[in-house]
Amino acid sequence: MSATEQLRWLTPLLLAGALGCVSNPAPRGWLERAQPVQSDIWGSWIEISTPEGGLIAEGELLGVDRDTAFVLPLDGRLYPVPLSATGGAKLAFYDSRRSEIGMWAFLGSALTISNGYFAIFTLPAHLIAGTVAWSRASHRPIRHVKQPSDWDNVRMYSRFPAGVPQSLPRTLPTKPYAP
Repeated sequence: MSATEQLRWLTPLLLAGALGCVSNPAPRGWLERAQPVQSDIWGSWIEISTPEGGLIAEGELLGVDRDTAFVLPLDGRLYPVPLSATGGAKLAFYDSRRSEIGMWAFLGSALTISNGYFAIFTLPAHLIAGTVAWSRASHRPIRHVKQPSDWDNVRMYSRFPAGVPQSLPRTLPTKPYAP
């Protein structure tokens, strides 16, 4: 099998794997890597939508009370969202840096040229494994809220997981980040 025939065969597979990736809703540079996020004082990034799919609020998740989610957009003004008005939410709690995984998968695939005729086997193996790893890495830091009971599962990713303080000011400092 020639290299062009291999590419024709593998292109649909790569496209299918890439389409399985999830986009991270947080602004670039706002989220930490997985290890530093364990000691980060800031909440996770959340996008809350209406039942029809429109955007209600996006920003740092400050906390979730019995009937309200508190979001801090980049402008620093506290935004309470009644849970009864939400249709769902998408929460990102760290930056997976999946581009690094893609880079290593690409380099590993390119290096199979040194395998000679065995590249017929090793190139597809590298491409498949790299695509699967890239797709899985994009899903790992994302949590979805689809029903009211799911809000309890994302509460721990907020700035105030034990509950929002009663005296919380209406304007708060936002997380400094470099876009």
